[in-house]
Amino acid sequence: MKTEQEIKKAIDDLKGGFYGTAEIIDNFENDNYYLIRTEIADPSEDWECAEYHLLKKDLSESHYLAHCNGYDGYDIKMSDEEIAELTGEEDIEEYIESYEITGDLLAEAIKSMQEEADQNYDGECKVWIEYCYSAGTLNTPNDGFVRDENGEEITFENYEAAKNWIEENEDENYYLSHGEMGRPSYTIMQA
Repeated sequence: MKTEQEIKKAIDDLKGGFYGTAEIIDNFENDNYYLIRTEIADPSEDWECAEYHLLKKDLSESHYLAHCNGYDGYDIKMSDEEIAELTGEEDIEEYIESYEITGDLLAEAIKSMQEEADQNYDGECKVWIEYCYSAGTLNTPNDGFVRDENGEEITFENYEAAKNWIEENEDENYYLSHGEMGRPSYTIMQA
């Protein structure tokens, strides 16, 4: 029997080094495999997706089961016969959902690559904006670095300049959009 730490490491390894999450979705009747769902993002390539894997409970093997990119549903990579042989399940599709791309995971991945700046930081800075919308609101903006009117990320000369930009924006009237629950929050990050 594998320890909880060994299982967690094996599940995390299925992310393939990408930023994201991995979790057990189901234990199958024949008790041989876990169904694992990973949600991963790659900021350098600007994508996020979900993948499904079958992980043998003794951690000796894993099988790549399905890919969901959020645009065209999901693509199961194994035959029904192979899946039934490994899991004892006839219909695996009930476990697999199309991935809904929100941009949130990609934004988290981008932010995780940066370090937060403090008032002692001596270098260029960027401002990270996080929006506050109720769940289920459509067409919400993605969290990310503030941009100019041309869509380019704004780089500030130093921490103080970034802080002044935030204060100026917070002093202005702010009108909530549909589904927005409050003003966005800002974080100063090292550029």
